[in-house]
Amino acid sequence: MKKIISLLLALTLLVGCVATLSSCGEEDSGAQIAVYLGNEVYDLDPSDYFVSDNAAQFMSLLFEPLFFLDEDGDLEMAAAEDYEIEEEKREIRITLRESYWSDGNRVVPNDFVFAWERLLNPANANPAAALLYDIEGALAVKTGEESSLYGASANNYGDGKTIVINYRENADVDALLANLASIATAPVRQSVVESAPGTWSKSASSIATNGAFKLASYDVESGEISLERNAGYRQPRDSKNFDKYVVPHKLVSFWSANETKLTLTYADIEAKTVFFLGDATAEARKDAALAEAAEAYDTLSTFTLAFLSEKEIFADVNVRKAMSLSLNRAAIAEALVFAKAATGFLPETVKGENGKAFAPSKTISTAQDASAALPAAAKGAKIKVALNNDTDSKIIGALVETAWENLGLVVEISYLDVKVSTINDPSMGEISYSDSYVQYLVKTAAEGGSVEYDVVGFDWQMYSADPIVGLASLGSVMNGNGAVFGNQDSVSLRSSLGVWTPAKQAEYDQLLKAAYDAKDSATREAKLSAAAGLIAEDVPVIPVVFNQSFSVIGDDLSRVEVDYFGHFGFARAKQKNYEKYLPAEEN
Repeated sequence: MKKIISLLLALTLLVGCVATLSSCGEEDSGAQIAVYLGNEVYDLDPSDYFVSDNAAQFMSLLFEPLFFLDEDGDLEMAAAEDYEIEEEKREIRITLRESYWSDGNRVVPNDFVFAWERLLNPANANPAAALLYDIEGALAVKTGEESSLYGASANNYGDGKTIVINYRENADVDALLANLASIATAPVRQSVVESAPGTWSKSASSIATNGAFKLASYDVESGEISLERNAGYRQPRDSKNFDKYVVPHKLVSFWSANETKLTLTYADIEAKTVFFLGDATAEARKDAALAEAAEAYDTLSTFTLAFLSEKEIFADVNVRKAMSLSLNRAAIAEALVFAKAATGFLPETVKGENGKAFAPSKTISTAQDASAALPAAAKGAKIKVALNNDTDSKIIGALVETAWENLGLVVEISYLDVKVSTINDPSMGEISYSDSYVQYLVKTAAEGGSVEYDVVGFDWQMYSADPIVGLASLGSVMNGNGAVFGNQDSVSLRSSLGVWTPAKQAEYDQLLKAAYDAKDSATREAKLSAAAGLIAEDVPVIPVVFNQSFSVIGDDLSRVEVDYFGHFGFARAKQKNYEKYLPAEEN
């Protein structure tokens, strides 16, 4: 408890002084709520390739896409005020709300278009590009056949508040609208991105956000992040109703940093040193009081082990199968507390026809003696594994290491923190910045580069409840990794992160294409179900658990919302007697 109190006292310097202290001279703007949202994040670009549910949680507070999926998956308006569909023209016209970026500029259609074209740029590797493939020409842009989604007329919409989307023939329009609720399709400002392409999303001084909150302070090294009400969210910045759409003044969160490990438990909720717990150590998860108070929510991601090296043994499907079969997924999920044993690549939140849970044609089972399935030539092979240095990954890593060593493999697991890189800025010179090392490895592999690890585990984002979006990431054409241009006559598509036998890859691609071209939902779902079955059969990646988010909320905090992605929203949150918990000025 002393450690947490010390951290919160340090955070009082971060959040500043308030009106109850006459020496400060500031007005009381509302509650400043101490929360624990999860592990550190190193980049807040919603269009980036992110490999952590936790990163998506933070970005969902800072950025707002056109639509919102509530806890039941129903579509609601977000940045969009209204939309209409003209079926004869295959056209969706979306009207934006009047809303403003955190730096005061109005949110306009080009902010969305620019973000979408970043996703579809062949130079950028990101499976989230599949969210947009029902837009006319989007897949052709991603594979390098077309140069732009909108061309030179990208921001010429006449009234400055209408986005026009032309959808392709056979498109699932309802799925497309739901895809536009993904945080990956949220807008970003072109001028902000282009002013500092490598670092704009890593600093409170350079980022601009259109969501309910703005980034007030952001210090990865010390483990502190403060989010402040965006005064221009859904209204002019000079509005007198400053809390009309966002009630709290600030959210103050923190994480383990510099080898300082937080040991938050349910006792900290009871002591009112923190009012929201969205993560906990392995020991704290076993606390009966925490388990009873916590609410768990399914997410749209699967913790997955991907084969990222070209090690010869991985080309043998029997090796991949044995490594998958050896894992006791039920035991891993039980150890995590907030997770479900994976029965396939797509989590249960991915929906099929009529909104029913999408069920693959085959499931993953655990063999009692998986070592018999491992070819003799693979015995004794050394496998270098990279995992993030967080609670969940360490729990999973310990059980994976035991299972694979029992197979006869030699396992070396590295728990990684940050990858420090440098860039040369024309005006500021050499700049150093940090990224998640696991994210760096995954992006490097997706871009066709080599990495120093054989297997990397991460939260594989499905980005949408539409099954084709998640499944596309393992295809050779639709994976989102884009194209490599040699010369005018040489264009090749980047491969997916999956390791397939050539015949199965071709079969999988044909199923995806048939689903994409299908004229009815039944055919589409049948093809996608067969594709999901191939993943279970050929094991191009190893799904481990379906991720869950969870929350423990103090009695004084109410109206915290959760969406279909398992992200928590605090825009309408109310803290009872918040004046009692405002930070005090230190002498």
